Amino acid sequence: MRHRFRHVARGTAALTVVALSTLVAAPAAHANDNVRELSWHLDTFKINQVHRISQGAGVVVAVIDSGVNANHRDLRGQVLPGKGFGTGAGPDGRTDVDAEGSHGTSMASIIAGKGGGPDHMLGIAPKAKILPANAGAGSNGQGSQALVQAIRWATEQKPGVMNLSLGTDATGTPDPELLDAIADAVRNDIVVVASAGNSGADVAATAKVPGVIAVNAVDPDNEVSPLTNHGPSLAIAAPGANITVAVNRGATNYAYVTDAATSPAAAMVSGVAALVRARYPDLDAANVVNRLLKTATDRGPKGRDESYGYGVVNPLGALTADVATVDHNPLGTPTAATALASDPAIAEVPDRADTGNGFPTLVVAIVIAAVVILVLAFGVAVLVRGRSRT
Repeated sequence: MRHRFRHVARGTAALTVVALSTLVAAPAAHANDNVRELSWHLDTFKINQVHRISQGAGVVVAVIDSGVNANHRDLRGQVLPGKGFGTGAGPDGRTDVDAEGSHGTSMASIIAGKGGGPDHMLGIAPKAKILPANAGAGSNGQGSQALVQAIRWATEQKPGVMNLSLGTDATGTPDPELLDAIADAVRNDIVVVASAGNSGADVAATAKVPGVIAVNAVDPDNEVSPLTNHGPSLAIAAPGANITVAVNRGATNYAYVTDAATSPAAAMVSGVAALVRARYPDLDAANVVNRLLKTATDRGPKGRDESYGYGVVNPLGALTADVATVDHNPLGTPTAATALASDPAIAEVPDRADTGNGFPTLVVAIVIAAVVILVLAFGVAVLVRGRSRT
């Protein structure tokens, strides 16, 4: 979900900086700016340390969007043959049909840009592969049959991660078929990541499906804008203000812009999920989700809140922390599409203390059982003593 362009400014030959309707004021573009210097999120993520541990090798990330320009110099070799759905989408998903914003290409570059120097886009997981499912230029709208088909097709390919940098009108009626397609992806052991939305309202319906990681956007100071969506379904936050991304521009295939919204924030989390799945290949999707939530850097009110969820995603922590395994997705289990569409309280994220290995719940159960046993034992003892006296 992306804001419109305002104006264009020229940087180096390899960089075109476009100021968008951003979460915070966009930095000025200078002649010596380059893609790496403008990618502030990489420093926030301590990406050099992170990439010594994992670069996402062997993980496939499905990008459900407007297609991906596989010829962009920072995405060549990164994009698998995909599939197009709907009018004008192209046969294999490797053409971005979003002429204005190159939305799918931008998201793919955040996730798996291969880098190669200061004038190149380095993704969060540069050794992961992108599986493009092209639902057309309007794929971030609601109720698109092509979007449903794209999600279902991508689910059948069994990627490790699915990125949904799209959403529905929070005040509109959710499409049950669309929500059921997303739920089916969750049920198929895919880490599903979705943008929360940018209307300043409740979290988008596509991000409220139980088990889906709903992502909000923060700026370099870890502040969340009121322009982004908030609510009890929010799971995590990630950098989303003034994010440098790759786009389609002319025949050169090396243009870049700055983007600001929850779309790039979701792509960030998808990239981190790919890093974790590569580092811990035996973990199922539920435990990857749990690891991301448990290691997030808490912001705002203590514990989970409606602006940050569990906190800001922490790639280094997610890759290195000692996190106990769980037997269920801490963000819930998908239910019937009709329930998804009708229940406004769906997928309320449990408090931070209830994630992890379920230990607090287990302790309570043990204590209750112990009390019951003690009471029964005391009763038996009293009964036996009474009989012996008679």
